[in-house]
Amino acid sequence: MALRGRGAAVADSLTGMAEGEAAAGQIIAVAAILLACGLAFLVTRAAAAGRLKRNHLAGIRVRSVMASDEAWRRGHAAAVRSMTWTAGVSAVLSLASLFALGTPWFAVPLLAGVLVLLTGAGWGGVKAHRAAARPPR
Repeated sequence: MALRGRGAAVADSLTGMAEGEAAAGQIIAVAAILLACGLAFLVTRAAAAGRLKRNHLAGIRVRSVMASDEAWRRGHAAAVRSMTWTAGVSAVLSLASLFALGTPWFAVPLLAGVLVLLTGAGWGGVKAHRAAARPPR
């Protein structure tokens, strides 16, 4: 009986390590999504304000937005509001997933946050394209 008790304790400790590792991976996933939200927000605002110049690494890179420095600024200015909401909602959903750490339900709000971020980035790109393609006023 004592050996069975010790074996159960060892099994429990091994299971605990696996759960701890899973929770660490889940926390890293949330941190990665939060980083993506922050970058999307900051890059869009910086480009709209003229602090981030036209480049091929960061920002909305569709042909109409990349056409000129003015189109770059106008396009990002048009996308700021939608990207702010997108990043905020995605961050809240990602943080909500922390309440379900260690459960299968963890993925639901996290994936919803990723979907919101991707959809919002696409919508921001559409708004940026429309604004950049219009002639300047």
